[in-house]
Amino acid sequence: MMHLSRLILHKLRAEHVGKDRAITRADLLAYVREMGYDVSDRELRAVYAELPVVADSHGLYYPATAAEVQAFYEYLQKRVKAEMARAARVRRAHAGLFEDRQLGLPI
Repeated sequence: MMHLSRLILHKLRAEHVGKDRAITRADLLAYVREMGYDVSDRELRAVYAELPVVADSHGLYYPATAAEVQAFYEYLQKRVKAEMARAARVRRAHAGLFEDRQLGLPI
């Protein structure tokens, strides 16, 4: 049996190139299960997160243009910035723990 990541990449390259031909995550999950893989949605996401594919509100697809890659890159940058802001808020809210070095994290 083909490795799951290769199966997904092959499927997207063959049938889902470009945003207009995206496949929903639910449909991709159904497909891989039909192909004999017993995976959860979370496991599927972990696999395709390692692939050079786009996952956005349209679904999953192999990018066809530089604009699609750039838009995905900018989307990920915004997510990273939002997560870093969240981490900073948590850190500030628990500053006393850092002062006491209870968490063992650098200040």
